[in-house]
Amino acid sequence: MKKRNYLLLIVATVLFANTAFTQISTRRNDSVNVKLGARPVAGDMALVFAYPIFTSVDSFSFKIHNMLQNSNFLTVKYYLHDDLVLRAGLKLYKSSLKSKGDIADTNAIIGMSTDSMSSNSLKNSKREYCIALGLEKHFSGSNIFDVYMGGDLYAGLGRDITIEDYEYKFQKNTPSDFENIEKKTKTSIFGFAGVIGVNIFIAQLPVSVGLEYGLNAKWTLGGKTKVTQDQVVNGKASSAEYYTQGNDPFGVADNNKYKTLKKGQFNMDTNHDVRIVLHVYFK
Repeated sequence: MKKRNYLLLIVATVLFANTAFTQISTRRNDSVNVKLGARPVAGDMALVFAYPIFTSVDSFSFKIHNMLQNSNFLTVKYYLHDDLVLRAGLKLYKSSLKSKGDIADTNAIIGMSTDSMSSNSLKNSKREYCIALGLEKHFSGSNIFDVYMGGDLYAGLGRDITIEDYEYKFQKNTPSDFENIEKKTKTSIFGFAGVIGVNIFIAQLPVSVGLEYGLNAKWTLGGKTKVTQDQVVNGKASSAEYYTQGNDPFGVADNNKYKTLKKGQFNMDTNHDVRIVLHVYFK
């Protein structure tokens, strides 16, 4: 009886294996058509990231692309047509620090001398606003390679203000002396850039990697520091107003105080900033 059961089991196993093999060997795989690119079209958008592979030592270029570093532009592209793209970049920066305090009396501490300053109020504020707008024209209709040329116009405003207020007390029951200093530096930046680039689209991913280089020109206006200084010493008030600059046009530290001062800078160069560019496309 047992031998008969074993025989039936073996026959059933062989028949099942033969059926399964027949089904596998006759099954047809689904056809797959894999595209080699995901070229953007009108209405698409792209986030732009860049990594510099060459930047000259005295590079003055406006870092329009986002390199994921501090003070970089937030950049985006919008496809007006399949071959015409709007480029836009925005940079907003602001920092403000301040402190105010009364100086402690150290007369009771042996070995410590009393500082004549009794209080101070210190403030520093920096801000920078920049915008860049441009267009790029795409020439290649390939679904793998993408060649384009473009240009950007950009403008920026910056301001740095430092305020120092000091109060001095030399003797009790006498009026305090004051010193108020304000330093203000304003900067305006205008420029344009021409760019040549090539993209390679990666499989079906909405991603392309490319290379960009070109021409950059920038005008920097302002940059001088206006200093306003008011004092009250022994009840007598005085004031002064003058201009300073950190370095002269030769790069040498300048400690002079100017009655009038004009500053300006212009730079232009080609291929001083070559970068790898990553585009991430979306609708």
